[in-house]
Formats: sequence, structure tokens, C-alpha cells
Amino acid sequence: MNERFAAAAALTLPFVAALALLPSPTTAEWAHADPLLALWPRALTPWLVCVAGAATAAAWLLATRPSRAAWRRALVHGALGVVVAAAIALGARAVLGPHLPAFIPPEESARPGLLLNLTAGSAEEIAFRLWLLPLALLALRNRALACVAVGLAFAASHLGGGWSAPWFVTRALVPGFAFSVAALAVGPSFVVCAHCAAHLLIPTLFS
Repeated sequence: MNERFAAAAALTLPFVAALALLPSPTTAEWAHADPLLALWPRALTPWLVCVAGAATAAAWLLATRPSRAAWRRALVHGALGVVVAAAIALGARAVLGPHLPAFIPPEESARPGLLLNLTAGSAEEIAFRLWLLPLALLALRNRALACVAVGLAFAASHLGGGWSAPWFVTRALVPGFAFSVAALAVGPSFVVCAHCAAHLLIPTLFS
């Protein structure tokens, strides 16, 4: 299991590196940013996520060196995650048109723009899938309980978004709990790449 998390941490690096290449967000985009990003100063947030991604990858790879088989599996799972995210996003675009439904929270839409979307997705994967989920597994020694704990922590970190049924689904249930289940069932590389890719595709495909 540690090999899988170490390889997944390495696969976050292209996404966090892309943060340095994207244009700075506007004031309007910041108004719709993920509540998780409000925890840090605006000017430093993308750079802190870059540093966190690099530090996380370094920590995991120093602690565990994945085998060739683990690297191959991670790359396949990562590519599959990107393909699945693209298929879902393109399918939604074909069905819904250029605008997402109104019930989608603003920070999960295209409104925050490319940089803030990717910053949020990368930060969530680093914090919750690459740190909290392994720690929850270690502490609770039960996969189901660990996934529930991550879901609740994910929801708690987004309380600034207000409480509603869509908020719960897009916080505790899907990216918190369900994504953690997928990370353990398929592989963390699958979820990390799918989630980060989705945060690039949504502002690209929708307005």
C-alpha cells in the first residue's frame, strides 16, 4: 500500500508544476474560490500548494521506493483516471451545454478559473488522499472507517461553503468518502490524476 501512495504522490508533481505556468486569478475568480483556499494568504496559496506537493512526493519517496511494477501500475491508473475524468467532463458538456447546473457549488464550477480550480484539486488530493487517508488507515485499521473519517474531515474543511444537500454530496460524500473508497479499491494514482484533471477540464469546457 505504501508503494501505491508514494507513486501517487509523485504523479501530483506535473499538476502542481502547472500552477506556476497558469495566469494569476482575477478578483472575481477569487470570489468563487474553494473555501479550503481561504486558509492561506491569496498571493501565496498556489505557491504553498506547489511546495506542499513537492514536499509530499519527497517524503513518500524517501520513506518508500516503489518497485518497477508499482510504477507501471501507478502510471496505468493515473492515465485511466485522466481518461475517465475527460470522458465524464466531455459527456457532461455534450448533455448540459456550456453551463453547469445551478445546484453545482460555485467553487466546483468554472467560476474560479484554471489556476484556482487546479490549486484546490491539488491541495485536496495532497491533504486528504496522500496524508489523511494513510494516517486514518494507520490509526483506525479499518478501510471503511478511514474513508468515513476522510469524508467528514473533507466536509469540515469546506464549511465556508454553507450547508445544503448539494454541498454535502460535493463535499463529504463524493470527494471525501467516495474518492477515498476508489483510492483504496483501484489505486490512489487513479483518484489523484482523475481529480486534478477534472479541475483542469471543468474551467476549460464550461463557462
